[in-house]
Amino acid sequence: MADNEAIDLDDQTHHDQELTDNYAHLEPTDHGRQANLVLLGCSLLQLPVWGFPISYGVFQENYASSTTGLKGNINSTGIIGTTLNGIIYLSMPVLFGLFTNKYAHYRRHAGAIGIVLLVGSLVLSSFAKEVWQLILTQGVLQALGSTLLFSSSTIYLDEWFVRRKGFAYGVMLSVKSAVGAGTPLLFGYLISKLGFRNTLRIWSAIALASSAPALFLLRPRFELSRDDRRTRRLSWRFLRHPTFYVFQASNIIFSASYGMPQTYLSTFAGTVLRFSAFNSALILAGLNAPSILASFWFGLLSDGKTIWPRSRPLSISTISLLSAIGACLPVFLLWGPAANPSAEGIVLVALFAAIYGFFAGGYSAIWGGIVKELRREAEYHNEPVDTALIFGLLNGGRGIGYVAGGFVGIQLLKEGAVNSSQWAYGTKYGSLILFTGIGAALGGASVILHSRRLFQSRS
Repeated sequence: MADNEAIDLDDQTHHDQELTDNYAHLEPTDHGRQANLVLLGCSLLQLPVWGFPISYGVFQENYASSTTGLKGNINSTGIIGTTLNGIIYLSMPVLFGLFTNKYAHYRRHAGAIGIVLLVGSLVLSSFAKEVWQLILTQGVLQALGSTLLFSSSTIYLDEWFVRRKGFAYGVMLSVKSAVGAGTPLLFGYLISKLGFRNTLRIWSAIALASSAPALFLLRPRFELSRDDRRTRRLSWRFLRHPTFYVFQASNIIFSASYGMPQTYLSTFAGTVLRFSAFNSALILAGLNAPSILASFWFGLLSDGKTIWPRSRPLSISTISLLSAIGACLPVFLLWGPAANPSAEGIVLVALFAAIYGFFAGGYSAIWGGIVKELRREAEYHNEPVDTALIFGLLNGGRGIGYVAGGFVGIQLLKEGAVNSSQWAYGTKYGSLILFTGIGAALGGASVILHSRRLFQSRS
């Protein structure tokens, strides 16, 4: 067994060295014209990929009205958002694994197919007459197109950015956050003026206009030969160490709790604080907007930037704890105590959206640092590692968290209040708020890795 492992590692090392020798003239990583073009292309693709999934709640609210003329069980439209995001995220580990190595030469083809599926599903859904047609086009076909486009393109970013991986992912996720802050307001305005069918047609044109040019900005840093694709296998050695499992478990739990405010905060604002539909959409935009800056900042921290001059860089475990505690405290101290409709309650919820949106919204930006941490661990053990595969698995973990959180949220709403106060804890959202805070805190559980290493170094 050990001999076979040594042979595998020798084969991996041989092929990696062969690539290095054959492509010594390649453009540098982390800097340069092509690296920046790849970053620009991946950032532009956040609009067509995430614009609709992030803002689906706006469409769902419209579908529930009696003016759409849709036939079938309108309540079933609630599964579109869960299905859409679930397929996108849960497909990523498989697609990242395939496009990293064996089918790397099909990335551009996959991206083009993804655009066709994404745009085509939006156009088809605009002609839907029955609910099941919306579920098929928006929940399934659009999800397949989005995940093909995102997975095949993001691997280019992983190839071109090595030392500044946290920065690159941070910029890309900042753009995703900007999309999340702007599209709910855009869709709300267009639907109110033109109806959901024309809004979908307009969005399909925007998706095509933004995705097609972005695809031409992407190119691989090197081309794997047919022999390399056939013989170079993905490395799963990182699964032998506890580091990945701790980070992934924290990621799943945090993601399950993160979906709660994303799904229910606007409804809470409308039913408890009696916000108008526009103000409810505005509070959701306020939840997403702070993560524009947060994703960039946490990405820089993950690359070793310091919080203030002359301070030491934080470990990735400490950075995850910072994000987790920063998200946990406003849940318990601001959202939970928000009084039923009052000026004080409105202020507390607005502050919660801003602070929670910043710290929770920046959590996924630390994935670049997690990938680098696992790469360092692999180098320490003299093992090969495929960083794009790890990034895909982290996305898959978020998908598991989102889907699980969706089912948990329904049960928590049935549980209702945790006390009889006039605070938000005393409303039907009380149990859901409690879960959100606890889940956010557990998102920083990876700090036990740092504590364990400190203990080992002193013993």
